[in-house]
Amino acid sequence: MKPSDYCKKWVTRRHDIQPGDWGYRKRCIDELMLATGLKFTAINKWGPNLDTEANYVLRLLDYADLLNEMEQCVTEYNKIRENKAK
Repeated sequence: MKPSDYCKKWVTRRHDIQPGDWGYRKRCIDELMLATGLKFTAINKWGPNLDTEANYVLRLLDYADLLNEMEQCVTEYNKIRENKAK
């Protein structure tokens, strides 16, 4: 998954901020640091759109995306279970 696609999906969901909004790029870098383990300076060098073609980064973001989706599913499932238990 491209870093810009990852950010569009997860920064907007987690931080309620859209591309072009003030602070979006910083939040995006924070999310990419969390997902890849890379440092701010390394990610910042990818340019204004924060894109890279490094295969290992694309693969890490695929995995992070999958884990984020699974986390959301489990959270929703637990909410449903709690509501049924009441």
